[in-house]
Amino acid sequence: MLKDGNEIIGQNIFFPGIIESEEGNYPVLTMGPVCIGKKHQRKGYGKLLVEQTMAIAKSLGYGGVCIEGDYAFYRNCGFTFARDFALQYKNLPEGMEDSFFLAVEFIPGYLSRRGGLYESPYSPLDPE
Repeated sequence: MLKDGNEIIGQNIFFPGIIESEEGNYPVLTMGPVCIGKKHQRKGYGKLLVEQTMAIAKSLGYGGVCIEGDYAFYRNCGFTFARDFALQYKNLPEGMEDSFFLAVEFIPGYLSRRGGLYESPYSPLDPE
């Protein structure tokens, strides 16, 4: 949570996630949604909030984070396309664009050496 005095400017939420790989399942964090109050938007608070919360996640020993978001914004926070880590979004229909699926590694090779299928804890593509 990001505050200015007693006023909440924004919040960022993390959920535990799992990546299924040929070597077995391994944990990641799922980040989002990132929310900034309307009157505080476009002032750099979103980037600040993401940087602060990502530093906390990293300090807790997590190896990587996945997010569904806008590359134009999140690339400035260290994220790249998840496909660059050989990650696939589970239940994504064949041929559907995946540029919304982003990731960042805290531990070098944590994602890229294993790759695998990621399932969002709040996936709109869940068939059930």
